[in-house]
Amino acid sequence: MNIDKYNALANEINNSYRCPDLLPVMKTSQLYITTKTVTGSELTNEVGTNYSQGWQLYTDDLKTSPVLQSGCTLLEAEFSNEKSSLKIKLLHDDKYQVTRYSSESGDIKFESLVYYDQLVKIRRRLRENGQSNARYRFWYRESKGRWEAMAQQFIEFTGEEK
Repeated sequence: MNIDKYNALANEINNSYRCPDLLPVMKTSQLYITTKTVTGSELTNEVGTNYSQGWQLYTDDLKTSPVLQSGCTLLEAEFSNEKSSLKIKLLHDDKYQVTRYSSESGDIKFESLVYYDQLVKIRRRLRENGQSNARYRFWYRESKGRWEAMAQQFIEFTGEEK
């Protein structure tokens, strides 16, 4: 199904059920993705001071901060700024997969993608400055006449409600 037909159907269903978020309306865009494997000692260079927001899951804690905590074992993290997002996952031992999502540049360019943004509630103890939600962007690509999930991108913490 092409995206224009899908969006028309989504609008029709959302309006007829008086539930604006029953089916998301998709937007088209392009996305650049760069993925590499690094060691734990290289993570600080990957994150640097390039990101304004982020969260990290350690073996003993969950933090919201754009800065990595030293001396702790990182399991997963996501960071963002206005131009890009960074996702970090522990693969094994001291090896991490680092994936950068950008709308401007990267190793692999994906065109003709669609996405929608979704707000996700965050735990009360992690909320700062009235930011009660995290905005994620869900990316899809067309494959054999279907839209299949491709990526999940952390965009920001926000106080915006649905």
